[in-house]
Amino acid sequence: MPPLLATSGTCARHEFPPFRRLQTPARIASLSPGPREAGILKLEQYGSETCELSPNSSFVLVRVPVRIVGEGATGEAAFHYSIGSFAGRETELALEAGGRTTLRFRIPLELFRARERLAVEVLAASAASPQMVLWAQRWEVVWQGKTPSLRPIAE
Repeated sequence: MPPLLATSGTCARHEFPPFRRLQTPARIASLSPGPREAGILKLEQYGSETCELSPNSSFVLVRVPVRIVGEGATGEAAFHYSIGSFAGRETELALEAGGRTTLRFRIPLELFRARERLAVEVLAASAASPQMVLWAQRWEVVWQGKTPSLRPIAE
């Protein structure tokens, strides 16, 4: 009996293209920023990230303070997170030189398992490429008793 899932072929007058693996946000862009263009803003983490259990729900609240540095016009960016195979939704972020903000994530508790990897990326549109990584960071989830925390992963 032939396999139920074919990687390519034909079936009743329909031709199927070869199987291609879908690209996740973590595979599309590198976790380290590339060379900067003149006039492009970038982000830096200026404090430590925090994690806490949400008091009335089954979520972990993660906050990452960042500041916007560099020279350039006010612009738009988007940030998102991924933990394990789950990718969080993209959220818009206004960029203004010298500004400070906190990236906030509400992650389901069942995804926040020990030794799981959390990746955060801030992406901006650029003339040179459709999406440019302005800032990225990866952490490993650690539980200290009933308290969640994050440990940075060295690149």
